[in-house]
Amino acid sequence: MMILLFILSLAHAQEAPNWQVVGEKVIAAPADEAGIRQLPIDLMIEQGSKWGQPAALKAQLEKTSRILRQCGVVLGEVRIQTVVWTPWVLDQILNASPYKGPKDLILMRDIQTPVLRTLGFLYGLKSVPSTAAAYNRTSVGRLSSATVDAHPLVETFHITEHHMDYRTVPGANATYDTFAHELVHLMGDVGHIDVYGNLMSGLDGRNSKTGSLTAEQCELVKQYPLIVD
Repeated sequence: MMILLFILSLAHAQEAPNWQVVGEKVIAAPADEAGIRQLPIDLMIEQGSKWGQPAALKAQLEKTSRILRQCGVVLGEVRIQTVVWTPWVLDQILNASPYKGPKDLILMRDIQTPVLRTLGFLYGLKSVPSTAAAYNRTSVGRLSSATVDAHPLVETFHITEHHMDYRTVPGANATYDTFAHELVHLMGDVGHIDVYGNLMSGLDGRNSKTGSLTAEQCELVKQYPLIVD
């Protein structure tokens, strides 16, 4: 039975589950290539969202791998759970107080587990209108010192379905990808930079956001401890 170890630990830690698992599958890792390492990831995909459409998800994962390849990395095995969020969780996420920490922390409330793999939460537009966030080591440390303990969120990213389209992002061209952007936040433990023509650009001018990464960014990405050889 394909149960994600990380998700199992989450479910056991909660008195009332925040979601119901309605489907599971694994996309096998690609064949080994000389000089290319792999990043295995876990995904929790909301049922009925565009993320769950096989062709759309395949295109998304392939685009992300193309971008990461410039750093000598591609996506490896992808383990997927399709879930239905409970109404209580969605209501709390939509109405969370910023003074109590990031709204995504509601999904991980009272959970302290070791990080096994990078974990993505992929939402439909009707349940969570717009989000694109990643919680790397630096941001979690900053949040924890300023608000509440955010360590359960480390190495997780959260994206709503409309961010599958680069045209929703100001300044992005067709080579840009939000999924890859959020992953690089985690892998390189990096933030935004004020340059044009980069995946991590924080600028909104035309073609400011692309699929390109600098050699320095790639060096940081390649140090990510969850990459496998």
